Amino acid sequence: MKEVRIRRKGYLTEEEFRKYLLLVRSIANYDPSSKEWVVSKDKLLKLSPMEVKHIVNELTSYAHIDVSEVLSLLTQGTTVSTEVYLGSDRVLRFKDLRSRQLVTALAKDKIEIKGGKVFLKSLKYLSELKESLRKQGIRLVYDPSILEVEVHRSNGKLTIKPKVWDREIFEDLKKACTLSYFVERAILSPEKEYMGSELVERKIRAYSFSREEGVFLTYVGLLEDVIRTLKRDGLRIVLRIEERPKIRVEMRPSLELMPHQEEAYSLWLRRRRGTIAIFTRGGKSFIALKAIAELRLPTVIFVPTKEVLETWREYISKYLGVPKAVIGVFGGGTLKISDVTVSIYNSAVRHLDKLMGRFELAIFDECHHVPAATFKEVALRIDAIYRMG
Repeated sequence: MKEVRIRRKGYLTEEEFRKYLLLVRSIANYDPSSKEWVVSKDKLLKLSPMEVKHIVNELTSYAHIDVSEVLSLLTQGTTVSTEVYLGSDRVLRFKDLRSRQLVTALAKDKIEIKGGKVFLKSLKYLSELKESLRKQGIRLVYDPSILEVEVHRSNGKLTIKPKVWDREIFEDLKKACTLSYFVERAILSPEKEYMGSELVERKIRAYSFSREEGVFLTYVGLLEDVIRTLKRDGLRIVLRIEERPKIRVEMRPSLELMPHQEEAYSLWLRRRRGTIAIFTRGGKSFIALKAIAELRLPTVIFVPTKEVLETWREYISKYLGVPKAVIGVFGGGTLKISDVTVSIYNSAVRHLDKLMGRFELAIFDECHHVPAATFKEVALRIDAIYRMG
């Protein structure tokens, strides 16, 4: 193979020499015996033809170099196939040695070679590899369905099943479904005297994995985190969660929101999930009532005390026109479930199995007054898709 050497033009200023070195190092290796730079085919393969052309054109200001000679190096040797194939096993298949060399040079940090086969480390790199090959005039051929991930709700849990599993996507899901919270711990002196307190982080592993079925399991409350993670990894989500039937109880809503409440409700409605953050006594309960009235889905409202439970029964009866007799009460010795149910947190924790599979909208009222462990248990395990806090 013919060598292409780069010879520097006469005197260069310090700034010109700095630019020259930056450019020449990107496409060539230094030969100390001749004190010249020799164009490296391996370095050229890491760049697109347009990038090579741009670098060489700039170099002509500082050195003697022929653009056509440099570009000819890219086409010397075996003819390069215009297609590379990616299978569902993440193995890259090549029609010729040249295209294999090109891919291994371009994507060395995104591939691994095992048993002589070239594997794409993770499907999360597929889009990036596809673009790198496109710049070289090579098409990455694959079945688009390998990017599909089915998400179901089953037995109170989310089940996530990619068409193709890989370790990096699995680790990303684990990270998304590992939650942290803080508990206050007393600081005592050697004499056991109280000296203050500190916040200690606790982590919750909110997932499991079934090897037999090849599915990742987590809580419905983490649906948004799961979707965000899968989308970021470039996967195509096939959501197979059917919304539960509308409620049967008749409603006659008679409430009108104030402008700030209407704005908060509109923002919440975009995703039907989230925390309502408005000023104290800003009427969060009325925003929740609007959600119940408009969505007309089976709803459970979690409250800290019997007194707050009774307040909610009054509101539902007065502003939604639902008779108190048909409002579910879960707590204070009563475990009655209906399409619209108000539950005390402590009662819900003890009888969560009775609430599972029944509701599609969960409203968490005054959760800041509830112990973290209690709220965590209720919020994680209730399998309603839509949530308001």
